[in-house]
Amino acid sequence: MHQPIEFRNSDPESHNVHSRPSIAKAWNFMLTRQGATNQFAVILVDETTGERIVLWDRDERLALQPHEVPADLIAHARLLHVDDVDQAAAIAAARQGRAAGIFVTSDIDRLTDLTPELVSAVTIPMFAEHVPPALTGLDDPEEALRALRREHDGLLVVTLGTRGALALDGDRAIRSPAFTVDAVDTTGAGDVFRAGFIHGLLSGWPLERVLRFANAAAAVSCTRLGALSGIPSLADVDAMLTRG
Repeated sequence: MHQPIEFRNSDPESHNVHSRPSIAKAWNFMLTRQGATNQFAVILVDETTGERIVLWDRDERLALQPHEVPADLIAHARLLHVDDVDQAAAIAAARQGRAAGIFVTSDIDRLTDLTPELVSAVTIPMFAEHVPPALTGLDDPEEALRALRREHDGLLVVTLGTRGALALDGDRAIRSPAFTVDAVDTTGAGDVFRAGFIHGLLSGWPLERVLRFANAAAAVSCTRLGALSGIPSLADVDAMLTRG
């Protein structure tokens, strides 16, 4: 299982996270920032489309530093997943994971000066739809991934919203269509896609099955209000796959 890193502050109320059997795994490493205020977000959801805008605030003291990356945990993991929030730490962790010979996946949702370095550090970059065009200047997602192939020889993945997902495996492009649902709230759909992808990857499934499972998981999450409450169980995903 992958080893997420979570920050929590000293406020006991921030520890009350409900858990249930699902494609998400539990935290097993934690750092505490005494005196820091908890990160929070206000999410505005369009009732007609399920699209959302996230307004969030994060205490700068919550930033993970490269020297705080738990190398021992990474060395014993099967997979490491990093995002692009604390990019210097993510790059350091990804390099450790790559050196350990494990899968290193990513959630790359924005473009900064460090984004190309983060892309190079992970073994399986997973991009939000707008990132490959921003990196390459190419609007077509497949053309953009092929341009990125010149700098990265691993599996490349981009989520495409209502168009599903696209992966470039070597020179082979694999498109996986989205599932049609009545979206209530798209908050967390990309995160759930990545969780589903990681589940399939660690299960040893063919890439086509991995992408279809991840799309199904994301589709289920869009039918529910809220980020945590939208995380589907394995049974939920199987039901979506059966429904088609």
